[in-house]
Amino acid sequence: MEMGSFDLRLLCFLGQVPEDILVERVVGRRLDPVTGKIYHLKYSPPETEEIAARLTQRLDDTEEKV
Repeated sequence: MEMGSFDLRLLCFLGQVPEDILVERVVGRRLDPVTGKIYHLKYSPPETEEIAARLTQRLDDTEEKV
């Protein structure tokens, strides 16, 4: 039995982001429990009011936890 060959590449990106931006991203994140899709209230809001009404915030997506 011959083992197939494959190409494994690793890409690493290192950047600096201000802490307030990271906090804003985490705190604004919401989960749709029906579809499992992740939204952001500012950067990727839900398409409809129906979806918006059912969004939940994870317990660890708070400013205190960040």
